[in-house]
Amino acid sequence: MILNKKKFIDYSLLTLFVANSGVAYLHSPIIKIPLFALLFAFFILRKNTLNISFLFFIVTLFIISLLQALKFQFFPLITVIGLFVMVINAYFIVKVLGDKFITYYINLLYTLAIISLVIYSSMLIIPPIKILYSYLVPIFHIFNFGHSPHDGILIYDFGTSVEKVHFRNSGPFWEPGAFAGYLIVAYIFHFLKVPEITNKKNMVLLIAIITTLSTTAFLALFIFFFFVYFKKIKNILLKISTVMIIIAVGIFAYNTLDFLGEKIEKQWKMAEEKGIQGSDNSQRFLNILRDIYSLKGHEFVGRGGSLKTRFDLGPGGIFVIPTVGLTDVIVRYGIPFFILILFFLYRSVCLYLKQLNHKNVLYCMGMISAILTTLLSEVYFGYSMYWSLLFIQFVYNSNEEEKRI
Repeated sequence: MILNKKKFIDYSLLTLFVANSGVAYLHSPIIKIPLFALLFAFFILRKNTLNISFLFFIVTLFIISLLQALKFQFFPLITVIGLFVMVINAYFIVKVLGDKFITYYINLLYTLAIISLVIYSSMLIIPPIKILYSYLVPIFHIFNFGHSPHDGILIYDFGTSVEKVHFRNSGPFWEPGAFAGYLIVAYIFHFLKVPEITNKKNMVLLIAIITTLSTTAFLALFIFFFFVYFKKIKNILLKISTVMIIIAVGIFAYNTLDFLGEKIEKQWKMAEEKGIQGSDNSQRFLNILRDIYSLKGHEFVGRGGSLKTRFDLGPGGIFVIPTVGLTDVIVRYGIPFFILILFFLYRSVCLYLKQLNHKNVLYCMGMISAILTTLLSEVYFGYSMYWSLLFIQFVYNSNEEEKRI
C-alpha cells in the first residue's frame, strides 16, 4: 500500500512537471511555482542531499546572469527567477524520483502516445467527431493558465481550432514538433533498455513519432539508429563503405530534393536581399542566421532571456520568435555555458548507458546526437524537461556519494 501511494505521488509529480514543460494550458508560473514548492517539500521529506556538481552548475548560471546584467546595464528579475525555478524544478524531479525517473517518464509518454493516437486516428477515420471535441474544448478553458489561443482538452492540443486541426499529431503539447521531441527522448531511452523494434512500447512510441510528421524527429531517429547499428558492423571496410554511401545519399538529396537544397538556397538568398533582421520569415535556416548574428560580441556570457537583451534587431529589425533551440540556448547563455550543458548531458547519458551495460561510445554519441538534433526544431531549453536530462547523472553516479551536502 505504501509503495502504491509513493508511485501515485511520483507519477502525479512527473505528470505535472511534464505538463508544465509543454502543455500550452499549463505552461504558466501558476503551475511552476506551486510545483517548485511541492518538489522542494518531497526533496526534503525523502532526505535527498544536494550534489556539489549541481551547485557548481547553478552558481555558474547565476554568475552568467550577473555578468549579463553588468554588460547590458539591466537585470530582468522576473525572467531570472523564472529561469532558476525552471532549472531547479528539473533537478528536484530527478532527485525525488531517483532511478525511477526514466522508467516513469517512458511510461508516461507511452500513455500519452496511446491517448494521442486514439484521438488523432478518430479524427482521420471519423471527421465529424471533431464536432464532439469542439463541444468539450470550452469545458477545459478553466485550466488555461497559460492563456493559450489554442483549442485543447489537456490530453490533446487541437491547435488554433478543432475544425481546422492539421493532420499531424500534437498530443497534449503545443505543436507536433514538440510532441515528437519528447517522444524521441522516451523512445531512445527505452530502445536501449529493450532493443527490440517489435516491442510493444517501442512500436507505440515509434508510430506516435511518425504521426507527428516531424522531419526533425525523423532525422533524429535516423542518426540514432545509424550509431546503434553502425556499432554492430564488424568489418572496417563495410563501415567505411556505409559512411561513404550515407554521405553520397546526403549530397544527392541536397541537390535533387526541393525541400532540402532549394529550400536552403532560397532562404540564404532571402537573407542576402532583405537582410537577416529585415525579414519576418521564421524558417529554421533564417532563424539560425539570426541567432548567429545576435551572438556576435556576446559569445562569452550570452544575451540572456529577456526581450530587451536577447535580440539585436537594429534599425528596421523585425521581431521573430526563436524556433531553433540549439542556437537559441547558445545565444542566451554563451558558448562556455553551452559546453557545460553538453558535458552534463554527456555524463548523464553515459552513466545511464553504463548501468544498462552499454559501454560502447557509439551508443552515447547516438543518444546525444539524437537529442541535440531535436533542438533544431524547438526551443526545449525554454522548458524544464530538457534541463532534467542534464541531471540524470546524479542518480547513477556512485562517485557523487561523497560529493553531497
